[in-house]
Amino acid sequence: MSYFFILLATVGFPSGSGKDSVDVCSQLNRGIFTLMSSAADPTYETLAAYTNTFHMPFLSPSLPQTNFDRPMQYGISMKPQYLKAIIDIIKYYEWKSIIYLYDSDDGLLKLQHIFELTTDDYNLDVRIVKRIANATDANSFLREVESADPESRKYVVLDCNAENGKTIIVRHVHDIYMGRRNYHFLLTSLAAVALAYDGTKVILDAYSRLLKKKPDIFRNNFRRGEVYNNGTKGIDCRKLPVTPWEHGDKITHYLRKTDIRGITGNISFSDRGYRKNFSIDVMEMTINTDMAKIASWSDITGMELFPPNYKRVKVSSGLENKTYIVTSILEEPYLMYKRAEPGDILEGNDVFEGYCKDLADLIADHLKINYVLRLVNDSAYGGQDPNSPVGWNGMVGELIKKVSVAVSFFKQ
Repeated sequence: MSYFFILLATVGFPSGSGKDSVDVCSQLNRGIFTLMSSAADPTYETLAAYTNTFHMPFLSPSLPQTNFDRPMQYGISMKPQYLKAIIDIIKYYEWKSIIYLYDSDDGLLKLQHIFELTTDDYNLDVRIVKRIANATDANSFLREVESADPESRKYVVLDCNAENGKTIIVRHVHDIYMGRRNYHFLLTSLAAVALAYDGTKVILDAYSRLLKKKPDIFRNNFRRGEVYNNGTKGIDCRKLPVTPWEHGDKITHYLRKTDIRGITGNISFSDRGYRKNFSIDVMEMTINTDMAKIASWSDITGMELFPPNYKRVKVSSGLENKTYIVTSILEEPYLMYKRAEPGDILEGNDVFEGYCKDLADLIADHLKINYVLRLVNDSAYGGQDPNSPVGWNGMVGELIKKVSVAVSFFKQ
């Protein structure tokens, strides 16, 4: 008998409301073989209760990394337990005081667990703890921190959705009011999409192995296109006594015996359904915004540092090998078009003259660099602009978009 798998996608399990029970029962009644869903704190207890009661194999991209009174007996977590890695990375960078921003209900529990993993020989001070609603909330809060203390270095641990974390950092870099060089960020979340993708691979691998060994295991479960469990269509949550999924234990066993490679690395599980023998790449953003792998962290060997495969740019070297873009604005007598003498053809930077042009020439000559002088596209000095992709127009916007230098008359 041959089988094919269908992934049934449903939007449900909102956030701990009574509707969670209805959603779970609806899925069980459809005759599912395995449940795959996220399991944030508000829904964890509901999912644990139902999957334990009905012996339903449950695979989650991200089971909470904290201990609960009700363990998930049929659960498998795709997210590695990597809180120890966070501690080792903080120690590597020698951060003594951190700002901890989080966006989930288990954020404080994770922070508590981080403290429990911190050894007595390393004193870590949590300067500020803040729950954030979104990236905008985080950036507004960091601006308040900067306003209150503009001089000190800030070490920020972002325990939030990976996409939100990326947005927070990008907006911070583009914010001209923030002391960018005083901030260091550690983004701790893993990509949920990658974990979900590997989760489907785990399910397919487990069922393939199960059917190869027991090809007729589901023969009596299919009748006229419907799924039956111990003679009953689907799994009825309201039926007493409870009739658990007859193959739940066997399927869970095969899921937990997975040993494959995925895009999140080696995938294997402990007897309790948590990832084991995994490794995490530790990436650092270089001065040129490139990503460089500086270490690998394993639950077996801990932190393994790699020789640097990049060099930080030194301010005093290599300038002559680059042509810099200088933006400016027409404003007599600081910058204006030069009138050509009869017979002369003006090209490049020579089409301009004025104090700003002279200043740019002097700097370029002193540093022995090449530059191209370009007028700002919108003829504006720069102001906040909600229609601009970077939030600012004029020369300020050009600078944010990586123009090298802006030279102009300062207009109040």
